[in-house]
Amino acid sequence: MSLQKKRTISYILSPNPGTSNGHHTLGVNALQYNSLTNSLISAGRDGLISIWTPNDDDTENPFAQQNHQGKSAVSDKNWSTSKGIKDYISDNLENEPEILNLESSIRSGSALTVKPSICSNYKLRQSHHLHLDWINDLKLIDGKTCTVASCSNDLSVRLWNVQTKSEATLGFHNDYVKCLAYPGSLSSSSGAANRILVSGGLDKAINVWDTNKTQLIQSYVFDHQDRGSVYSLAIDDQQDNLIVSGGPTNVISLFDRRSSARKPVKLLVGHTDNVRCLCIGDGLVLSGSSDSTVKLWDLRTTRILRNFDMHESAVWSLHVPTYENGGGQGNHKFDVFYSGDRSGLVMKTDLRACDLNDDVKKNDSGHGDNHNSNYLYLNDKVNKSLGISTLVADLNINYNAEPEINQGQGPEELNKFDTSDDNVPLKGCLSIIEGGGSLWTSNAVGSNDYISSWSIPNTDELVVFG
Repeated sequence: MSLQKKRTISYILSPNPGTSNGHHTLGVNALQYNSLTNSLISAGRDGLISIWTPNDDDTENPFAQQNHQGKSAVSDKNWSTSKGIKDYISDNLENEPEILNLESSIRSGSALTVKPSICSNYKLRQSHHLHLDWINDLKLIDGKTCTVASCSNDLSVRLWNVQTKSEATLGFHNDYVKCLAYPGSLSSSSGAANRILVSGGLDKAINVWDTNKTQLIQSYVFDHQDRGSVYSLAIDDQQDNLIVSGGPTNVISLFDRRSSARKPVKLLVGHTDNVRCLCIGDGLVLSGSSDSTVKLWDLRTTRILRNFDMHESAVWSLHVPTYENGGGQGNHKFDVFYSGDRSGLVMKTDLRACDLNDDVKKNDSGHGDNHNSNYLYLNDKVNKSLGISTLVADLNINYNAEPEINQGQGPEELNKFDTSDDNVPLKGCLSIIEGGGSLWTSNAVGSNDYISSWSIPNTDELVVFG
């Protein structure tokens, strides 16, 4: 008796009545922003990837303009970098008039200015049904051709080239694929594609793919762990050999692709619940967990440098903005980062006044001078602080918004709205990305507001005064 070949049938339901074709009909799990084309890319639970660009008919974001409070009393200082912040503090520790000027600015309410968005209302330009089930994660791997990688509950990891409209399948996992990591937060926005993509899933496997050859090149499996599912991944932009993963074991595992051992080379132990999001760079790891904390780790010593407890519910998403500085490098010190939680709160944490180095900095002129004592003060006092955390957004504000992509108010407008009814499910923050002068968030609750844009608060003066 011959065995019959297994067959499968897949079908896609039509969009909900009244929903435009290409708009997400289910929640949005992941966002990316292509600065080369000034476009937002979203991936939803409906298996759809959509491209959004600014509406040419609009000129400026009315919400951002409304929230912009203008130049504050001392906002002309060179505070764009961590070094500028620290130098200013060091030079003005005993400058009473400058301190009073700064305090007056903060008390007047002008310190927390909001940067106006350079873009306005976004409209759907293109969409593609790439998967047959939830898309769980999305990465932009080539900004010039707008090539994206995605993973799904249909067990596949796929590529889509928006420019050529071509698609490819890298491979499959044996269970839902939950997360992706790509060492290209700098290169993808400049147009140069890397070749390494990492995926992790509920099959307890971490797969490393060659995106050029569309084949599997390495794999790590948590064979002997009951809760070895992979919920979060990150790979170092500068050293794509270092991979960190997290999940319901509450432990962060560090893998080195150069090692012959197919097991973690280091373990970061400290969270007490599922590790849901990770970032890595410059010897540091930033992690968010369902235990409601965000932790900053030193990879060299595997110890916790900072423990942030500004959230009161599970932390679901992290975003470290990447920017170019004078040396051509991006933000790998985690001077500024955003975090989103299950209750829908999004926080901006600014650490630019904090020195994460253990060693006390010394002035080249020797010991005992005033400049050196200032650095001692910085390390003894400021360095022990947790920076400044500012509420950027509350996804559960009850306000009238345009369908699909909403433009949220800045933090100073939050008290004008009533929060959602207790019986309504909360909009947890599933993804955060910065682009086009705005902060973008996604959620999975509701019917027409899965994506929102928010004004970005300027925390320069608060960081200096704190």
